[in-house]
Amino acid sequence: MHLLLSGQDIISVSICIGPVTISMTDQPALVDTNILCYALDSGEQKKQGAAAVLLFQCWSKRLILTVSIQNLAEFSVVITEKVQYPVPEEIVTWFIRDIVLFEGWKVISYNPGTIINAVSLQQKYSLHFWDALLVATKTAWH
Repeated sequence: MHLLLSGQDIISVSICIGPVTISMTDQPALVDTNILCYALDSGEQKKQGAAAVLLFQCWSKRLILTVSIQNLAEFSVVITEKVQYPVPEEIVTWFIRDIVLFEGWKVISYNPGTIINAVSLQQKYSLHFWDALLVATKTAWH
């Protein structure tokens, strides 16, 4: 993730998935699962700070962010099972519920056509399927 800040304002954010770069500055920006995890992962303090700056923009209604249901599912597994300091499920549930209900977040999903597009992206760009599905989902909702 590349994050360019000016004071408390985000100028540019992008994520590279293989040879594909997704600009998160295009509104509404797509938030990767890692950003959600870093926001609550006390074992990654430097990354936690960067994630907090980005998410603060959303929670303060200065920036609308997009998250896929895939991101929310991955986040739940990673933050409760795979980090050094797992977060209790009650906090994860609360965090996801707040994202889903808050108007600053746009929650997007995929359908069978999106999955077909993801397979094509996976083959064309040699991506992991789950990364290709995120790209296809964001593209379908853009």
